[in-house]
Amino acid sequence: MKPRTASLTRMAWFVAGAIALSACSSGKNEDAAAGAQPASAGQDPVNAPLKAELVNIEVKVAKGPSYDAATDQLRVTVALTNNGPVTLPVTGRNPVTMGVVQKLASDNGLPDKRGEETRAAFSEDIPPTQTGLVEVTLPAAFVIGHKVEFDALQEGVAWFGFTYDQDTAVVGPFQRCGGDSGLCGSDGTPLPAL
Repeated sequence: MKPRTASLTRMAWFVAGAIALSACSSGKNEDAAAGAQPASAGQDPVNAPLKAELVNIEVKVAKGPSYDAATDQLRVTVALTNNGPVTLPVTGRNPVTMGVVQKLASDNGLPDKRGEETRAAFSEDIPPTQTGLVEVTLPAAFVIGHKVEFDALQEGVAWFGFTYDQDTAVVGPFQRCGGDSGLCGSDGTPLPAL
């Protein structure tokens, strides 16, 4: 071989080797949560949709409701226990969050209607058999005259209670105590103060 041809042959082998090595796994995504798809640099992973058969949860009020007079807000700590076979992801795209739904009383004994809604985020993924806690803070105006339902969901996929018939928790209805101050239950009893 001529020196130039030998040089090009070595370069071709080098490039082929580099391509083959780059096709091998780097191990980066091998420990990713089940169902998470790798994302491009700088993007959150996309969580696989949780099908109904993978979701088995309990939602309970762990603490509260209580009233913060300084901010005129209701506070409730809600617990979500994961009895399903997969970890509930709380980060990335399509995370599991706690939906907070204002319930509007219906006429003629019909079920309550859904009013405004908001979300509360969990701080850590919730593995099977574990419980995640989230503190929900709501302005008094959101709760006065209404019940509030806590219904976990996977964003962009499904509400676990509404769609998959899983547990939800409900508090309220609430009213002002003695006029225009404080927050009371429907029986007029003041909520515990913070």
